[in-house]
Amino acid sequence: MARLDKVKEHAEKEARRMERAKLLPTRRERTAALLADREALADLLEHIASGGRLRAFCDEHVYSYSTVQAALTKREDLAPLYDAALDARSDLQREQIEKLTKQVISGELDPKAAKVAIESLQWLAEKMNPRRYGQRQQ
Repeated sequence: MARLDKVKEHAEKEARRMERAKLLPTRRERTAALLADREALADLLEHIASGGRLRAFCDEHVYSYSTVQAALTKREDLAPLYDAALDARSDLQREQIEKLTKQVISGELDPKAAKVAIESLQWLAEKMNPRRYGQRQQ
């Protein structure tokens, strides 16, 4: 009898889950809504400009990463905004490097630890914005 109750309970939970899933928009629908909503796009670009990652934003909000990334790089209205957000993120990393350098000079930070952090930030800047910070300026 207890096993039958568990099976019924599981079936009821699954039915409720399926009903809730019908009410939720699909990833494709959510992504289309994001790309049409200027306020949501502004939130996304602010996330990137403040050091966040596009994939993390898409995963958190259940958007299609590849669709959003393609729109940000190919749409004429979004590409300049995305480039500006990437530049702002690179500037943030440059400011972090400057802060680390000042901490080394003032004796607050071990030079070896700072070297590792600075090299990491430089590598990230080169990879994320090669046009601006790459070894070969494009």
